[in-house]
Amino acid sequence: LRVLIAGHCSTERDLREAFAVMDQNHNGLIELNEFERLIRIIGRSVTEEKLARINAPMNYEQFKRFVRLGFGRELLMDVSMNS
Repeated sequence: LRVLIAGHCSTERDLREAFAVMDQNHNGLIELNEFERLIRIIGRSVTEEKLARINAPMNYEQFKRFVRLGFGRELLMDVSMNS
């Protein structure tokens, strides 16, 4: 979660580690259900509408861009504020 929140401040190593943790089936992509699982693990509910905003599946480069542009933080904050 720290990587998603830190966004552009995350190191390459941190991003790779976060990607590996989120890529539960180790296929080199983060699937929509893997994002949903992360959100539910932190104890939040998420609507299909919020999930639809995630352009998944995403590979590592797409994930890195998603995090560095602040979309990960935005997603978590939006889910947290509206739960």
